[in-house]
Order: sequence, then structure tokens, then C-alpha cells
Amino acid sequence: MKYVITVLTVGLIFAGCGYKEKQADVSPSPFESSYETYSRVLESFVKEGLVDYRGLKDSRADLDSFIGQLAGLTMKEYDSLGGSEQLAMWINAYNAITLRIVIDAYPVASINHIEGAFDDKAWQVAGKTVTLDNIRDDIIRSEFYDVRVFFALHSASAGSPSLFRVPFRGRAIDDQLDSAAYAFVNDVDRNTINPHNNTITTSEIFRRYAEDFKDEYDTDDFDYLERPERAVLSFIFTYADDSVQEFIDETAEWTIEYRPFDWSLNDVRR
Repeated sequence: MKYVITVLTVGLIFAGCGYKEKQADVSPSPFESSYETYSRVLESFVKEGLVDYRGLKDSRADLDSFIGQLAGLTMKEYDSLGGSEQLAMWINAYNAITLRIVIDAYPVASINHIEGAFDDKAWQVAGKTVTLDNIRDDIIRSEFYDVRVFFALHSASAGSPSLFRVPFRGRAIDDQLDSAAYAFVNDVDRNTINPHNNTITTSEIFRRYAEDFKDEYDTDDFDYLERPERAVLSFIFTYADDSVQEFIDETAEWTIEYRPFDWSLNDVRR
């Protein structure tokens, strides 16, 4: 069985997490104008997959403004957005709030050292009071059913997916999520596919959310594995680069090993 991606946007620059958007012939929603503010944050302070938290803390006006725009978005305005625009908004909200939580406590060695960062600190977004856990689990995972989002959500840590240097947008979201998944799977610091011994050493993210992969990536292949791990393997092979896929023996028995998640802050090196 050959695993392929049907669409992958050309223009992803992996080292810098840059991304050139493929524009669909769809008019942007009025809320997308707020992304101009957030875009300046990403362009100014995301550098080769790391974040200049000190610089962002010192020049935080654009980030604070975007957080305010999220709070000012009414439920009625949110309901008027298309589904892809809603998903893009929640991804951007999660990532921007994560940045805000870190700079409010900076300097800090890990977001895990900030009490209640994920499950207690509450924020106003689109007429709702939410924590980061609420956004990820109760909204994104529960309402949008797309496992590629795990590689778009940034947890301010060395083990998490890197931030793009542009916001997610509804009219480009499918290509952006494909690019995020492709970048994560093919980042050797996070995933190592070894065709010589049929072993994949991969991120703890795949173990933590393995059940979520079953709906879309379940397969009868790899029947020596449990269903969630079969789906994870199917996903990884789907997004593996062609240069790796040509050496993969899909009839072999594969072993999946998981790296401990690195919670150290993904701060720029000084």
C-alpha cells in the first residue's frame, strides 16, 4: 500500500517555519483583518522555530491588541464565520494565548512552571470563557475532527510543533495543516523513520492522542499493532517525504518508540 498526500503546498520553509499561502478564491471574513496585528507578532518574534520571548515581552502591544480582538469577537460574529475560518481562529487563539501566558511570566524555563497555564488561566474568546485545555480538547478536537491540528498547536516548548511565521487563515487552512503535518513528521529532531531496522522513534504527541487518529487513518495493515498505533503509523507514512518513503518496506513489522516530550521553553538562543 502506497501512502501519499494528495495536496502539499509548495513554499514551506522548514528551517524557519515560513509559509507562503496558497490563496483560494474565497473572500476573507471581516475578522481576518485582525490577523494583520497577529502577523506582525509572528514575523517579528518567531525565528527558525524559536520564539524571542524577551523581545516580545518588551514589545507586546500587537499581541495584547490581538488578544483583545479575540475577546471582542461576539458569538454572533463567530457564528457567521465558515467552519474553516472558525478553525483557523481557534488555532490562532490557542497559539497567541500561549505566547501571552509565557511573556506574562517571563523569564521562565518552561510553561509547565506557570501555575494553571493550561487548565486554569481563563480567557475571553468569541463570547466564551476558555482555558487552553478547553480550546484544544472541548472545541478543536471535539468540533473539528482533524488530527493535523496537533501539529499546528504550539505549547511554547521544544517538543511542540513550531509556530508558522504567518497566521492560519480559513481560505488556506487545508494546505497549512498539510504543511504543518509534513513539517513535523519530517523533522528529525521530533521523528526518526529508520527503514534499516523498521523502527520509528516519534513524538509523545502521537501516543497521547493516538485514539484520535483512528477515525481517518485506521487501516487493516500493520495488524500486529493495536488499532490506534496502526492509525498513527498510517499517518506518519502518509506524510513522510518521498525520499524516505522509497526505502519503507510496508510489509515489514514496524516498531514505534516514543520520545519523552521536551517541555523546556523554545526560547531563542542568546
